[in-house]
Amino acid sequence: MNPKYKWIEFISNKVVSATEAIPLAGSALRNIFSLNAKERESIRTAVANYDDKVFFFDDLERVDKNKIDIQSVLGYINSLAEHCHYKIVVIANDEVLGDDYKQFKEKTIRFSYNYCPNMTEIFDSVCEKYNDNDDVYYKTFLIEQKQFILNIMHSGECKNIRTLIFITDVFQKIFEKSGGNYSNEINKDLLIPFAIISIEAKKGYTKEELKASLQSINALSLMGIIATQNQNSDEQNNPKEKYKKLLKIKYGRFTDNHTISFYDILYDLVFEGYVSQEALDNVIVKIRNEYLSKEETYERILAKRIINWTQISDEEFGDVVIKVNHAVLSGKYNVFDLLRIYAAFVQIEAMKIDDFILSEDVTNSFMSAINTAMNGQPYFPYFDLTAPLWDEYDISEAKEKYNEMRSFAFAINLKHEKESNNIQKQKILDIIKNNETEKFEEFMYDINNKSVFVGINPQEIISAVTTAEVSTKQIFQKGLSSFFLENLVNPTKNDLDYLTEIKSALDNYLNKQTARKVSLVYLYRTQNYLDRVIDNYKKRLNIQ
Repeated sequence: MNPKYKWIEFISNKVVSATEAIPLAGSALRNIFSLNAKERESIRTAVANYDDKVFFFDDLERVDKNKIDIQSVLGYINSLAEHCHYKIVVIANDEVLGDDYKQFKEKTIRFSYNYCPNMTEIFDSVCEKYNDNDDVYYKTFLIEQKQFILNIMHSGECKNIRTLIFITDVFQKIFEKSGGNYSNEINKDLLIPFAIISIEAKKGYTKEELKASLQSINALSLMGIIATQNQNSDEQNNPKEKYKKLLKIKYGRFTDNHTISFYDILYDLVFEGYVSQEALDNVIVKIRNEYLSKEETYERILAKRIINWTQISDEEFGDVVIKVNHAVLSGKYNVFDLLRIYAAFVQIEAMKIDDFILSEDVTNSFMSAINTAMNGQPYFPYFDLTAPLWDEYDISEAKEKYNEMRSFAFAINLKHEKESNNIQKQKILDIIKNNETEKFEEFMYDINNKSVFVGINPQEIISAVTTAEVSTKQIFQKGLSSFFLENLVNPTKNDLDYLTEIKSALDNYLNKQTARKVSLVYLYRTQNYLDRVIDNYKKRLNIQ
């Protein structure tokens, strides 16, 4: 602001002294460098009118508490607003700020706005930078894996844009080296653990901590890592075991139908930004050989050919289509293969290849085959995540036709879910009533069972738990934390409503008790936990 100084020179030598020009600046900030009276007045004049200026304080959580307390900072900010009438914006991650901030915040901060980025839109924007010819295949891969990446970030409670950019940027190094047979499968096998390591590393965990906790995530049993009544207090408070449990809760869903391998090269890439070409090649060859070693049926080979139909020669094309159709009619494929094959047929029809027409009879045969395949598999928990999405964005009519078939399969899965859940609900109530603690513990500590749990009538489950033995009450109290995390960043209104009903039913029972007996201890602890969770969820959802 002082024309006498060049910008770089001013920043490096004099900028600290400029704080003296701001009224009410603390004495600790003044006189670090000296300006003469004329220079000081020059700066004061330049910044005297703040009508068209806004002060930004960013980031508040980075204040060094050893040098100045947060209340002093907020007090100074408040004085600028109240006495000098300046416009002020404070940027902060209030989740990491302590109680001192929260208590003083109400007196200082007039309006609070939560920044919740739309990760779907941001993902699309991130992909736009991969438009060069060399990047086109990588961009296609990212678009195909979009929902998968976003689901991993959601499970990790991560909405950090820098982390998303880090994942997409750095993973390209792996993608570029994994061409050839099974390249798509290899990339996906490596993307899942790479994204998980990246998310957790950005939260401050070290390579050693992550290695110790993630390597066994596939084999982790929540029964083995959550403290039970037979464990001592040291085990219950073991931070490493608690972190393992948390990782299983967050990412366990991705191991249900797939084993995740956390290779050393992934840790090196995340933490050092570099991995040797030889080490990367060795891992890729290892994964490819695992796929090649799996015996493929004749029908499976046919399915792969039609899914990649653009690689079939003109002479073979008609014969492959006929053979695949016959295999579909014979019930040789699972629902996911059927959807991929149907998508290929839809594309072939849209492109008018060999005058191919996806007749009503063929469509009906696919619907019949899907129905048969799914009857052999009563319920698939993550169908919407696993079932292939349409990736030919320039053929809108074909997309609609494929999505109708996908919706048909999805509806069957939902129907089976309801049937399965109804059976499961009664089974769980019986387990509680019969005090089958091992089975109840296994159920409560598996996040995949949440949809079954929330389908149970709150009054019924409280009636069952309150009449059960102490050990069952304890499992119920601790198990709730696996379904409903206390500090969840993005809770749902449905979860809040269900917990409120659970709390109401429990309150009604405890209010009728004439004395606080030992057998009721875990019910009171459950009541306290529900109070905290409900209060946090309301704050997150801005509900009074």
